[in-house]
Amino acid sequence: MKYLDTPLFGLLISIIAFEIGVYINRKTRISILNPLIVAIGLIIGFLLYFDIDYDVYNRGGMIISFFIAPATVALAVPLYRQI
Repeated sequence: MKYLDTPLFGLLISIIAFEIGVYINRKTRISILNPLIVAIGLIIGFLLYFDIDYDVYNRGGMIISFFIAPATVALAVPLYRQI
């Protein structure tokens, strides 16, 4: 399965799972069905069901992690300036 070796695989799985979580949250309006919690469950289930190694998935997940740190700082700077 050559397509599993690309970082795009993990990135797409994460985005699709989150979008499904957003859809479920909007339809049910149940607070425990937070899109992030639903996405985590979907990703874990997907990796277990298809017997995909976490390291293969994490190659794409690292792309998301790479952008989280600058986004956090970008959100924190205006907050710091208001203090």
